[in-house]
Amino acid sequence: MIESAFLQILIIFGFTIVVSYISALLRFPIIIAFILSGVLIGPGGLGLVSHGGMVEAMAEIGLAMLLFTVGIEFDQEKIRNVRRYFFLGGGLQVGFTVVFLATIFYVLGASLNQALFYSFMLTMSSSALVFRILSEKRIVRSVRGNLISGILLFQDLAFVPMLISIPFLLKKGSATSFLSLAKMFYGFLFLAMVLILKYFGERLFRYLVKLNCRELNLLLAVFIPFAFSIISYKLGFSFALGAFIAGVLLAESDFHLQIISDIMPFKEIFNAFFFIAAGMLFELSSFLENWRNTALLILLLMLVKGGLVFLVAKLFRFSTKHSLYVGFFLFQSSEFTFVLAQTGWRFGLIDRDQFNLFFSATILTLLLTPLLIEMAEKFIFGKETGESEVQGKIDLRKHTVIAGYGLTGKNLALALKRVRIPFVVVDLNYQTIRRLKKEEFPVLFGDIASEEVLERANIAAATILVMAISDPRAAKVAISKARQKNPALQIIARTRYLSEIENIFRIGANEVIGEEFETSIEIFSRALRHYHIPGNVVETIIKTIRTQNYAILRGRSSVDMRWEKLNALIEAGTVETFLIDEQMYACGKSILDLDLRKRTETTIVAVVRGGKSHPSPKADFVIAGNDILVLTAAHQNLEQAFLFLEKGKT
Repeated sequence: MIESAFLQILIIFGFTIVVSYISALLRFPIIIAFILSGVLIGPGGLGLVSHGGMVEAMAEIGLAMLLFTVGIEFDQEKIRNVRRYFFLGGGLQVGFTVVFLATIFYVLGASLNQALFYSFMLTMSSSALVFRILSEKRIVRSVRGNLISGILLFQDLAFVPMLISIPFLLKKGSATSFLSLAKMFYGFLFLAMVLILKYFGERLFRYLVKLNCRELNLLLAVFIPFAFSIISYKLGFSFALGAFIAGVLLAESDFHLQIISDIMPFKEIFNAFFFIAAGMLFELSSFLENWRNTALLILLLMLVKGGLVFLVAKLFRFSTKHSLYVGFFLFQSSEFTFVLAQTGWRFGLIDRDQFNLFFSATILTLLLTPLLIEMAEKFIFGKETGESEVQGKIDLRKHTVIAGYGLTGKNLALALKRVRIPFVVVDLNYQTIRRLKKEEFPVLFGDIASEEVLERANIAAATILVMAISDPRAAKVAISKARQKNPALQIIARTRYLSEIENIFRIGANEVIGEEFETSIEIFSRALRHYHIPGNVVETIIKTIRTQNYAILRGRSSVDMRWEKLNALIEAGTVETFLIDEQMYACGKSILDLDLRKRTETTIVAVVRGGKSHPSPKADFVIAGNDILVLTAAHQNLEQAFLFLEKGKT
């Protein structure tokens, strides 16, 4: 049994890899590859996978976690960014689509409750598919992207009341059975969990952050949606509803960005699970028997739903071609349709044939959407790619991203704030983030190595990334990802480990500061200045050390010519200036009285008084307060000359 399950999973992922590779070559969205893989290897295709229970379990788990990620990304900030399109555009699309479709199904002979339920299933569009396409085309923040995002977010919100209303669409006898004693208990439990998560969830995550154990955060982030899913199912709803609600509740937390980054690697697996399983559940025989009805349902979606989206876009004064383009993005059914159809089938609102009909239409519209969008770009826009639209405003641009708010990050942030250079601080210390928020600093709580955090910090539009964190692994991952997203980015990193310097440069950093070596350089430069080595020579030597990645100090480089000349510079003479104070020994004395050359082997080349130079002063020239003496001598003799001029001692 276990061997069979492993073999089935091996076939699923192996086949999906091949189909995904072909899909990538043809530039199809990866979700399409997942669905096609499921269709081909499932019982209705080549029959390579026949483990029905495992397929359904994959679909349920994948869908629940997919909707959890949709819910957790559903935050108030997103709504604020597209609030005009969210309230008016989303409200009109959902309201009119439900009314029009329900009317059509009622006229065709369905009961009022059934007609309303059918319209619920077809009103929703696929957030997972559409947001991925928007992201790939880089038009999420365009005017069209804002309208599409606003409508999708409203649909996500409308999904909850639609699903909850299903028991009330049942016949009278079924509704009373829904309100059993056991379900009332689970209802109270569900409400208690909602209140606990809303009012105490923040404290719990804050406590776990203090423990500095990310594994606990991850386990809790996975436990919460599963707990909500189980209780939701016990109440008679789907697993997915509970997971979605858990995500929405966590979206309000300051920790939601870190949760997203923690589960992001799993998100793609959950996506794959659901869409592959959905493809495997597709029954080709049922589709062939009802292909006319499926085709009519797809046509109805394109004309009614797509047409209403077109009218909503026109209401916002979009051009005709852009309104058509938006319609192609949103005409399809979605993963929410699958949840609603499953729940309706369980409650008896639809039968098996009707479930297969709506499921087939959903799968096919998901497959058609990217193809129709590509065709729209080619034939509607022509040479215009659809990306030429003016991009919407973004929060930060040409800014500095400071990763880590230790001493280095704090000093840099304060300096940038004073000179009004835009910046954002990214840190994993929750107490620091709370304090900075009160001080109105731009901050993000999360791991800089996470792609989600880098996206939120808008690394693609940043000028400088300063890696001031103490975790070398996270720093290297972040540098690599940031370099991929922004090839022109200036990356400054620090490291305590000598062996990491060359590696960090190789990954993509422009400058790497070795903490131990920088201390050595500071001591070294002060020592040279004590010997009165000219400042430009000292700076040249320091620059050489840094450009060679500290190789000279590590004994891993041949000696530079500048180093060979350093000894000669120390042995040779140099020129230095010395300001005479009225309290000094030399003030009021002549050149002859001082006899500086005999006492310290130092020559007074010139005296600058009142801005006027007196070169080669004579023996009777008297030194006065505020005179500047220009001296020349060997390095070791200058210190003796300074001491004599100040105190009369050698």
